[in-house]
Amino acid sequence: MNESVREFLHILFKRKRFFAIAFAMISLPIIAFALLRTPDYLARAKLLVIGNRSYLHLSPQDSKRTTQLPEAQVLNAEVENLKNRSFLLVAAEHLQIDIIDPLPDDREQRNRATARAMYTGLRITPFPQSPMIEVAFKHHDKNKAAAVVNTLIDTYLEYHPSIYESPDVARFFEKRSERIEQDLRKKERRLDRYQRRTGIIALQQQKDETLRQMMASELVLKETDAQIRQTDQLIAKLEEALQDEPEKVGSDVDMIDNPVARALEERIGLLTVELSDMQQKYTDADRRVQDKKAQIAELRAKVKEQPPRIVGTERFQLNQVRQNLSEELLRARANQGALQAKQGSVAEHLEEFHVRLSDMTKKGYKLQQLDDEVLQARTALQASAQRTQEAQLSLDMSGDKLDTIRIVDRADPPPRPDNDQTVLTIIIALIAGAGIGIAGAFGLEFLYQTYHFSSDIERELELPVLGLITDYRIG
Repeated sequence: MNESVREFLHILFKRKRFFAIAFAMISLPIIAFALLRTPDYLARAKLLVIGNRSYLHLSPQDSKRTTQLPEAQVLNAEVENLKNRSFLLVAAEHLQIDIIDPLPDDREQRNRATARAMYTGLRITPFPQSPMIEVAFKHHDKNKAAAVVNTLIDTYLEYHPSIYESPDVARFFEKRSERIEQDLRKKERRLDRYQRRTGIIALQQQKDETLRQMMASELVLKETDAQIRQTDQLIAKLEEALQDEPEKVGSDVDMIDNPVARALEERIGLLTVELSDMQQKYTDADRRVQDKKAQIAELRAKVKEQPPRIVGTERFQLNQVRQNLSEELLRARANQGALQAKQGSVAEHLEEFHVRLSDMTKKGYKLQQLDDEVLQARTALQASAQRTQEAQLSLDMSGDKLDTIRIVDRADPPPRPDNDQTVLTIIIALIAGAGIGIAGAFGLEFLYQTYHFSSDIERELELPVLGLITDYRIG
């Protein structure tokens, strides 16, 4: 082991000039660059990106306040917006310091050069697990680095609404509201004309009223039919009673003997006298006597059939009962006619109600369609007005910098340079220079082979060395 170290040190000492040159050529430039380079300072600021504007659509009745976290695409979009050339030109216009040298005289060229310098030193880092974006800028002047970062985030707060919001949105919704309002007025006039033409103002109420009247008419018709049947029965009874009553009845009667009966009795007296004369002349068995007896018997039978007294003179007057029955019959027939007329009228009204209800049902579809169009137009008008208010409110909030971007941490001048690794660079340079020098020394030794130690000879010849002549000079 000691022999190997001695051999190693011998080679380095032998090639010390090459080692020193190689070490100096490699290490010194790197060390000089590390010591002489201008330090770069990295100023940082943080932005918070939320998914929606805080409580923009929160009503007084809402109790929960939630903030939607943005997706990764939203963060990436914000990163690209921060790197956008148009945004950097706006930020360069707002920047109050100079970060380029030499400085162009033209303002536009100066802004473009400043924007390029910003883009070169700008670092935008999104945090995937949180709605945060880090905005960093590297510059050799720490104060300028902080000023550039603060200018970028302040400018982005003003620039951001112009990307996602347009001042013309509110005017657009205002014009749209005017168009919808005009359309609403047309539809209302069309609905009014249709209602005037059809007489339908409140469809359901009128249908309910028509149904109520129709049911009332049906009830009246049933009652009228029952009254007509009762009246028919009353008329039949009155007619039957009227037939049994005479038109006139006697009020004063004088009774006299029946002249027929008296004449028959006188005839019987005469026949009796004749029979008495015949009985004196003839026997009872004689035919002529028998005929007289038969005539007398026949007349006596007729006398018995005749009433003894008959009406001589009689005074008559109208039958009051019949007259009352006649008047009641006339009233019943008049009532019957009135009921029949009422029945026809109610039936006509009922038919009219059926026709009106059917007509209202048919016209109700058109009326409902027109009413739905008016309702839709009113709903659209309300929605458009609300959109107008929301758009104006959004613009006002953007004007007051109440946007979806928040500044969480502003940039301060960094106390130390970014990634200050001067010591590490020097150490690496020394190691690199030493390594390259040692490698070069051993490489030269390998190219120019000579024996320097007894061990070299023993290893090459495989013979032991008996002695060494350390210094041999000729002459």
